[in-house]
Amino acid sequence: MTETIICKSCGNKFSGKFCNECGEKVYTDHDKTLRHFFEEGFHFFTHFDSKFLRTIKLVFFKPGFISKEISDGVRKKYFKPMSLFLLGVVIYLLFPILRGMNVHISSHLGQYRTMGIMFPEKWVLAKMAAQHLSEKQFVDLFEAKSEKISKLLLLIIIPLTGLFLKLLFYKRKKFYFDHFNLSGEINSFNLYLNFLIVPVILNILFWITSYWGGPDVDYGDNVYISVILALLFLWYLTVAFKRLYEVRTLHAFLKSLLFLIGHSIIVYFIYRLILFCIVMLLI
Repeated sequence: MTETIICKSCGNKFSGKFCNECGEKVYTDHDKTLRHFFEEGFHFFTHFDSKFLRTIKLVFFKPGFISKEISDGVRKKYFKPMSLFLLGVVIYLLFPILRGMNVHISSHLGQYRTMGIMFPEKWVLAKMAAQHLSEKQFVDLFEAKSEKISKLLLLIIIPLTGLFLKLLFYKRKKFYFDHFNLSGEINSFNLYLNFLIVPVILNILFWITSYWGGPDVDYGDNVYISVILALLFLWYLTVAFKRLYEVRTLHAFLKSLLFLIGHSIIVYFIYRLILFCIVMLLI
């Protein structure tokens, strides 16, 4: 006869190892042993490793596949795109190879000045006067706060990109959930490639050329590399759009061009402006 168990969390009566109402696990004496602790740790790392590697491989070589799978209800086999992006942000936070999205104050002000937006510069001058800060003191304060905030704030790019995808493909009648997942996949690809993988490769190339007495080439500013990465991103978007939204190649390609424009506005204007405002409020 099956033993009836009363859940200690919700009071539900059930049989088995897990409550069918709240999911609470029935703990045994073995679950409290040190051996079980190490077994759980081993399972987590081996499961994490296989799941992460499977997901990152598919994200890079089958654009849009993970989002399509999740949209169709297959979710346990993969890392969620948002979790993958969050892990990338943590790695980027711990091992900052490039400045990336940590924009210098002069770049902020120069960009806004070019666009005819003058309030950031006036805000900076007012802040310096109110706190009796020299230009160097202000720059040091801004840089110190911007360094960490810029990386954590990357998370807002996912929902903003998801909203733009919903607008771009409104005729496909997809839920925001689907656009959100593809946004996570696209931005994960962009983050891992441009802020982690490529910088490592470029630093290795720089080290090799310097070691062998070659010229000090700044590969990061190479226009050819930038063009190649832009074309690669365009290909990635086209394939991802075809797979998830089930549109023809030309349609997907044209939407990819529009997406590049919108994504650039999100990353290089909206994100930077929000970052600037938050840092200024914290100084």
